[in-house]
Amino acid sequence: SEYSSVANTVRRVLQHEGWRGLFGGLGASIAGIIPYAGTDMMVYQTLKDQYADRNPGADPGPLVFLGCGAVSSVCGQVVAYPLQLIRTRLQAQGMSGMPQYTGALDCLRQTVAAGGVRALYSGIGPNFSKAIPSVAISYATYEEARKALVARSRE
Repeated sequence: SEYSSVANTVRRVLQHEGWRGLFGGLGASIAGIIPYAGTDMMVYQTLKDQYADRNPGADPGPLVFLGCGAVSSVCGQVVAYPLQLIRTRLQAQGMSGMPQYTGALDCLRQTVAAGGVRALYSGIGPNFSKAIPSVAISYATYEEARKALVARSRE
C-alpha cells in the first residue's frame, strides 16, 4: 500500500503538499455545513409547526418526527450537496487520475464545464440513502427523549 499508517500518511502529505495538503476541502466543508444545517433545521421546525397548527393539541408521535426529519434532510442536502461534492473533489485531487484544481471556484467551474449544473448533484442518490434515515432517526430520537425528560422533570 502507498500509505502504511496514519502517521506515515500525514508525513507523506506534508512532504509532498505541505500543510495545505492536510486541509484540502476544509473551506468547502465549513461553507457547506452552514446552508445544510440551516436548511435542515428550518424545514424540520417549519414542518413540526405546520403539524401542530393542523392538529391542535395532538401529540406528534415518532412517525411524524421521522417524516419531518426525512423531508428536512432531503431539502438540506439539495441545497448543500454541490458544496459537499466540491469538497470531496478537492480532497481527492492528489490521487492519480483525478483532475487538479486551484481552489473551490476552479473546481466548480471545471465540474459545470464538464457536465453542466447536473454534475453538481452527481452521487446524491447514495448520499440520500445514507443521510435520510440517519437524520430522521436522530430527530425522532431527540424528540422522544426530550418528551420523556420533560415528563420526568415534571414528576
